[in-house]
Amino acid sequence: MIHAQDIIEIIREPFLVLDSALCVVSANPAFYRVFQATKKNTVGKLVYELGNQQWNIPKLKKLLEEILPKKKVTKDFKVVHNFPSIGEKAMLLHARQIDNVQLILLAIEDVTEAHLLAASGLQNKLFFQALIENSTEAIALVNAQGRVLYCSPSTESVMGFSQEEFIKLPNPFELVPPDDRKLVTKLFQEILKKPGISTQVVYRIRHKNTKLVWIESIMTNLMKDPSVMAVVINYRDVTERKYHERQKEEFIGIASHELKTPVTSIKGYVQVLQKRMKTEGNAKAVIFLKKMDAQLDKLTRLIGDLLDSNKIEGGRLIFDEGEYDFNALVADIVDEMQQTTSTHKLITQLGPTKKVTGDRDRIGQVITNLLSNAIKYSLLSTEIIISSTADKKTVTLSVADFGKGIAAEQQRYIFDRFYRSSGENHHTFGGLGLGLYISAEIIWRHGGKIWVESEENKGSTVRFSVPIKKIARKQSDCTSHDHEKIKGTHE
Repeated sequence: MIHAQDIIEIIREPFLVLDSALCVVSANPAFYRVFQATKKNTVGKLVYELGNQQWNIPKLKKLLEEILPKKKVTKDFKVVHNFPSIGEKAMLLHARQIDNVQLILLAIEDVTEAHLLAASGLQNKLFFQALIENSTEAIALVNAQGRVLYCSPSTESVMGFSQEEFIKLPNPFELVPPDDRKLVTKLFQEILKKPGISTQVVYRIRHKNTKLVWIESIMTNLMKDPSVMAVVINYRDVTERKYHERQKEEFIGIASHELKTPVTSIKGYVQVLQKRMKTEGNAKAVIFLKKMDAQLDKLTRLIGDLLDSNKIEGGRLIFDEGEYDFNALVADIVDEMQQTTSTHKLITQLGPTKKVTGDRDRIGQVITNLLSNAIKYSLLSTEIIISSTADKKTVTLSVADFGKGIAAEQQRYIFDRFYRSSGENHHTFGGLGLGLYISAEIIWRHGGKIWVESEENKGSTVRFSVPIKKIARKQSDCTSHDHEKIKGTHE
């Protein structure tokens, strides 16, 4: 008996020995420690009276008085009870009845932490379930075969189909018109192969009322287990937004074309006047007309940017591809830009030349834009360094200025449409915030990338790289890869 008592003493979990009347014969140190009890107030007491009747627990009574007499041995009997002195405890009770000595052994396993984690998980599950059920966006779980396993109630308000109807569809992608379906199904198949990855795409879908609606959709593979092939897809109706965007694009397109004609005519008259004044020896008039011509060039570029931006949004930006000498193009652009500025010296540090396949004029447009920005935002410095490097697959151009620089928190936005960096005195610089947006699109369409490295008050370096042999990217690809298209920092 002494040997058995020694074993009970060293058990790390709370342990009680009860007699046939359910009074405590002995308890181990772990019981006293966990439940803040003393031997005087424990031994000899009815188990239900322990701790001022804190142990008067209905489930414990059921175990000791109903279950145990029939089974003799019970394991993992869970009891959750709030003790006034130590708070809520979750316990697994393991009991054994020993008939020959009329004793009950009761081991108490503290599983409070696991219980709280499970409760927290249930609360999170209930929270996310409520979030999904009440979301204004339709949310669906689609398996690898295209079958809908679940869809939220908002499916009806977004696409007209009830939950039951949408789940019964052979394939939700059948609602997508054929010209959009190829892109959407391709993205779906790509996401299936990449756990933890998501992609966003805007496309049309056939509403139950047969009308086409514009949907902004995010596909996410949340499955950590590769054997579970399913994708979460949310559907947001953006038809009204697309309608307003189209109206805006049409207005910009019409306004730009209407502006372009008179500006071209004015520029022609200015050039005629320049020649006449030069012939007549009126040097002062020539200077004024030259400045007017430069301002008309700026206006022409702004109109061109508006038109290109509009073409990008409408998927109509045209490229004329061919082979050209990259360094020769850079040198030509630098020479042209040097003639337009007397405040900056453009220094070239070009590596070995390469023949590149792509649209020479469009890449020239990017270089012109980078140089123009470098001049504009570095009024207090006098040098801009243009350098190029090349390897077997790509060529990279860097344009470095020593001006105001760009704040770290703004760098990720500088390639966005209409974005202009803010800060002290930045409002004094002209422009629509389209140049870098268009440049990024051109580089993306060439299969390249563009990024910025900058530090405030020390200057900025904008770099782009393009493959020597152009990687074809379609305009339609851009809707689903905007998050990859533009990089604020080099990866």
